[in-house]
Amino acid sequence: MTETSDPTESQDPRIEALQGAYDRVSSYEGTATPEQIRAELDGAIDQVGVQVDDEARQRLADHIHRGGGREDVADIIG
Repeated sequence: MTETSDPTESQDPRIEALQGAYDRVSSYEGTATPEQIRAELDGAIDQVGVQVDDEARQRLADHIHRGGGREDVADIIG
């Protein structure tokens, strides 16, 4: 039996939590400034309790600001 999986699903609960934070911020930040996006993303990441370094946070915020849409955060943060 072949199992089809969602490429944005991860076995790592930290990535899944980070994905949820990213999705939440990217879903309503279409007109926000880069600073607002970063502040919202920082708050969402802190709320889920995942350790993410400053460089990765900035890559995520930049992706959201550019209108990157739904994306697998593991691909963005490398």
